[in-house]
Amino acid sequence: MTKTVSKMVAYQKSYEKHSSCGGWIPWMVCLKTSYKTQYRIAEVPEIMNFTDCCEGYEQVGFYCTLSLNRSNEFASSPGVCPEEEMDSLNYSCTLDTDCPGLKKCCNSSKGTVCVDPVPEERNLKKYWYNVSVLVKMDFNELSGVDPRLLNHSRLLHSMMTGALWPLNSSVYHIQTTQAETYAGTLASQVLIGLHQPAPLMKVSSLLKGIVKRVYEVINIDVQDVNECSHAELNACSRSELCINLEGYYNCTCEHEHVDRDSRQPQKEFKDLSSIGNHRIVSVTSSSFEVSWNVNSTLNHTFQVQVYKGKELLRSMETTEMKMDVSGLEAGIKYTVKISYEACGKNIISYQNVKTDAQIFGVTIKILNYNFTEHFHNTSSSEYQEFSRLLLAEIENSFPPNISILYKTGKLKVQIESLKAGSIIVRLRIIVQDPEFPTDVSTFAPMLSSLYRSSVFLVDQQSTSVEDWDECASRSENDCCMYAECINLMGSYMCRCKTTMDTNPSRPGRNCEVPVPAQRIIFSSVTSISFHVAWSTESALNPAFRFLLLRENQLISEAKIQSTSLTVPGLEPGILYTVEIMTEVCGKESKPARQKVKTAVQKLNGSVRITNVKYTAGLNNASSEEYHNFTQLFLGEVRKSLPLNRLQEMDLGLIKMLITSITNGSIVVGFDLLTAKDLDIHNLSTAFHDVFKNSSYFTVDNNSLSIRDYDECEREEDDCSPDASCHNTYGSYQCSCNEGFADLNSERPGRNCEAFPLSLGPTTAHGKHVGSTSLPVTRPHTSAHVFSPATEDSSAAKTKAEEGTMFSSTAMPHASTASVSNARSSPHVTTSPLTKTSQGMSLKDAVRVFCEIEKIVIAIQKIFLQQESIPESALYLGEPHCNVSFSNDTHVVLWTGWNGCGTKVQSNMTKTIVKTILRNDNSSQEVIHNLKIVCPIHCVFQNNLLTSSGYSSEGVYTFFEDLHGSGYFITEMQLFVGNSSIPQNFSVSASDDILIEVGIQKEDSKLKVVVTECWATPTSNSGDPLSFGFINNSCPVPEAYTTMIENGNSRKAQFKLKIFSFVNNSVVYLHCKIRICVETSESTCRTSCRDVRSLKSGEIIATHRTSWGPLCRATASDSKSEKAAGLGVGSIVLIVIAVFVFVLGVAALSVSQYQRKTGRYNFKIKSDNFSYQVFYD
Repeated sequence: MTKTVSKMVAYQKSYEKHSSCGGWIPWMVCLKTSYKTQYRIAEVPEIMNFTDCCEGYEQVGFYCTLSLNRSNEFASSPGVCPEEEMDSLNYSCTLDTDCPGLKKCCNSSKGTVCVDPVPEERNLKKYWYNVSVLVKMDFNELSGVDPRLLNHSRLLHSMMTGALWPLNSSVYHIQTTQAETYAGTLASQVLIGLHQPAPLMKVSSLLKGIVKRVYEVINIDVQDVNECSHAELNACSRSELCINLEGYYNCTCEHEHVDRDSRQPQKEFKDLSSIGNHRIVSVTSSSFEVSWNVNSTLNHTFQVQVYKGKELLRSMETTEMKMDVSGLEAGIKYTVKISYEACGKNIISYQNVKTDAQIFGVTIKILNYNFTEHFHNTSSSEYQEFSRLLLAEIENSFPPNISILYKTGKLKVQIESLKAGSIIVRLRIIVQDPEFPTDVSTFAPMLSSLYRSSVFLVDQQSTSVEDWDECASRSENDCCMYAECINLMGSYMCRCKTTMDTNPSRPGRNCEVPVPAQRIIFSSVTSISFHVAWSTESALNPAFRFLLLRENQLISEAKIQSTSLTVPGLEPGILYTVEIMTEVCGKESKPARQKVKTAVQKLNGSVRITNVKYTAGLNNASSEEYHNFTQLFLGEVRKSLPLNRLQEMDLGLIKMLITSITNGSIVVGFDLLTAKDLDIHNLSTAFHDVFKNSSYFTVDNNSLSIRDYDECEREEDDCSPDASCHNTYGSYQCSCNEGFADLNSERPGRNCEAFPLSLGPTTAHGKHVGSTSLPVTRPHTSAHVFSPATEDSSAAKTKAEEGTMFSSTAMPHASTASVSNARSSPHVTTSPLTKTSQGMSLKDAVRVFCEIEKIVIAIQKIFLQQESIPESALYLGEPHCNVSFSNDTHVVLWTGWNGCGTKVQSNMTKTIVKTILRNDNSSQEVIHNLKIVCPIHCVFQNNLLTSSGYSSEGVYTFFEDLHGSGYFITEMQLFVGNSSIPQNFSVSASDDILIEVGIQKEDSKLKVVVTECWATPTSNSGDPLSFGFINNSCPVPEAYTTMIENGNSRKAQFKLKIFSFVNNSVVYLHCKIRICVETSESTCRTSCRDVRSLKSGEIIATHRTSWGPLCRATASDSKSEKAAGLGVGSIVLIVIAVFVFVLGVAALSVSQYQRKTGRYNFKIKSDNFSYQVFYD
């Protein structure tokens, strides 16, 4: 539908002013007309899509939700009602949402009441996550229009099930309260249960997309649920230990694990139920409080032991997870040990703590005593007598204020050491009163009294009081090993160096270190790319440094925040190593390594050529002689190949690599690489025939061999160290060893792990089963090594690249099941066009690949044989566009957009490419009753919005009945001079910026026409404050814009001095482009000399592309500009600039305020409405 919207547009307004007329009379002034750029709000038409809700859904506000009669779906709580009568709350209910917390509304003898539910059966697994949703609406206002929050509940249900699709999810609204974050907002707690495993990162990524798509939602936070803390969510028995995992839990106990080396059973208890958050707080000079937690729903008895050095001072037991410890000495470092037994295993945690005190050191040199051997023994009578006299003399020397502390036990004096040199005494003075002001000068009167002592002759030059440096030795402080100790007067402080402090009440005692990445799992491995995902146990939001290596040589490096990556542009059949380092606050963890080999089938061969002599030049791979011979050899191979194999080689499905040339006439060694879906045995036979039938080379047939390349023997496989490699012809297979579970069913034997506690080696008919495949999902949010991409686009590209080896045209997989399953390949879906009484349908037999300027069709041969249709009868559009090539399983036809009668049509939203798959019955000897007339439609959406710096990927999603869809991929690049500039780059008002806008398609016959460009102060291209500089494909006057190229190629170019007419310090650039097909009768080129329309070429798509932010350079950059003085005109311009700046700041503040305030509107509106708009 078309709707009129308001938009800020620029226009030229005329005004008159008096200025010099020129000529001979200098004082004569004339009235002249000038123009200035102003902005106004204009009402312009805008086309909008309008759809209706599907069956079973109804419209609430702008969104589609479940109808109220389906309240059992959106207003329920997890678990099931108990069969036995249970204690219930006093008030009745009609829906689960009427009950507090996780209680459920169930029938009982008292009617429908709220009771505690029981968990679902174990075989009905759900993976739980807790979701907090911040919505901009006042809670009291919502309660007024929706008292039972049913509309709110079903809106939340609809939003989240749509965002998580195709994951099968259950959404439970737990509670909604007034939010404290912002005024006029509310917070909803939602419990999500997934019926298949999905990592927290993926669930969070999918749900956070709601914030971008649903205006009322401000923020969404996703956290794992501790099922072990809620009896409703776990089914562990009382005799089992419940262990919380990400998204799920395990009911487990002890198990025996067989070590592969010793072959002896060993007890193993993983750290899943370890003591966590072991913290010590409220530390005084004589006490502290210790607390901890464990992931267990069972009641445990904990033993708390306090040590002073190796001496055990206290041993206590408690069933709680905290304890107060008192009656301690000041300034002493203690060790606290917490332990408990779980399934017969003792779990232990240690933590150090030093009681509070101010500590000083005193050095005294006594001249009238000599150091003897007796002073080495602290138990000797000489030592005891000397100590008694010294401490008595020190006590007598204290001034009154310190004497009171000493007598009340708040100050202690300890002899640390005695050394020779007459006698040099080292004392430790410990002050327990934190309120007593103490420093080195406090003890000066004590030293003065000692100098006058009648018992000891004290050397004043060698006597001093100083601070006690607790940081000089780890035994003197309780700082974490990852913390820095900072000495203070009388005390010290700790500060975590590179990690997060998990106990901020006592800084530097609990510092979290970077945890290495875990469970590196590869998926979607093709010949040229792979997707990798990993997990981390860090409580922080760490960064990751990703390294890709080939034979210890660095290929690429990236630093990312996400836990997954798609790596494109690889070589087939190469063994790569991935290293991932976790980085927290600049400190890196140890690297986690995993190998991966790109998909390929590989054979190794050698052939002896007897009619060519070996020369020394063939030993040098860089010599001209070597180059000429290899070109001759490969050219002769190509000439001798059958047509279908030659076409496969041209498409990159087969590749020959010469590995060696040695003496013996000439012996050539080579490797054959081929796509995974080609028949490797037929390929070997074909190349045997090539050499035997060569017209140029004479081949010794007895020495000709093409054999399997044994990756296992050469250790060129990517099997796990805990797996076995099994060589197959052309490839290899991996399988986890006995006692290990396979974590990656998609790529067996690559991720093997000792059986978890809840699982053991399963048995079948009493026999041991070697390994078990555990379902593990991987996050599909991916980023390229140097260009992060969106999840949908990357995943789609990865799928689109499956089966392709060195070319964008893919040979279809041989597996019938993989083709017929619509879910197995997201970019292909077919419809039941033709279904015979038995056997395969045309739907199952055909796969369609839509690419820019190309359509590729693959048909399974089994279908053609079933219907007696010869390959030669098939064609696309026109009879001469027949089969391009075929293998043992498929035939492939393809055509370009401009050939074989292919039609390209376009409207404002879609570009549709049409052709027809037919079979020619006249060429068949027997006329069969099945005639194929199958329209093929490729649909390309036109409404992309991309950002420069992010590599957008084509998403090809195919509808039913052999239709397909895809996207043109737009890009925008900025240059200063010949250098490309990044986002957040600063430029001055005088800088000429070269801007290129186009599509990502090399050698494309499509032309790009820029129709409109504007700048905004925010990334929102629809920001009300905008500054237009190109309109109707021409520069706006006074906008300092020069058009260089428009409609000539796949890129349009123009120059711009953006900050010459825009006063904002930061701007974002946006352009609308049209994609045009140039014909012999029409052109896509534009001209700004006169008024004209873009009617010439055929416009097939309209796009919008954005770039930013771009920053204004600071004032210091323009110091060289001359400024003799400020005239009246300059002052006026400054005043206008300040006014525009204040107006921009006010508009931005209003925009941000509106973003955080608002309310629901449950009324049905006919405009701007779509079905589940939160789902792409």
